[in-house]
Amino acid sequence: MGQSVKASEYYKRAVAIEHRPNSELAYHQALAFRELGKTDQAEEILDSLAESGNRWLDGNHGEDFFAKFGKRLSEYQRVAEAHYLVGLSLLGHGKAAAAAEEFRQALDMDVNHLGAAIRLGKI
Repeated sequence: MGQSVKASEYYKRAVAIEHRPNSELAYHQALAFRELGKTDQAEEILDSLAESGNRWLDGNHGEDFFAKFGKRLSEYQRVAEAHYLVGLSLLGHGKAAAAAEEFRQALDMDVNHLGAAIRLGKI
């Protein structure tokens, strides 16, 4: 009985965690919601990814997430990440060609952007 109570508690915690609109995790959460038939939640997350990426591209990126760990992103890296987020949103919406263009732009800004390189099949 104790294990099922713990499992239930962990499940509730996991479900309660809000997605980070500026992370690849959000993209995967959106895909999971879609698989569960929760398309409204999936679309909301994908749209927030695009909004976050576009804010960064407009220069309104707010706090640098990595600065908390003592590493600031260069402007090129921030722009690359913004293109990557927009690309993930487009990919999630089924717009593969437009997503690939965003991933290419991410690599143009930061040749070391692992996510973009993987999405483009370069790794």
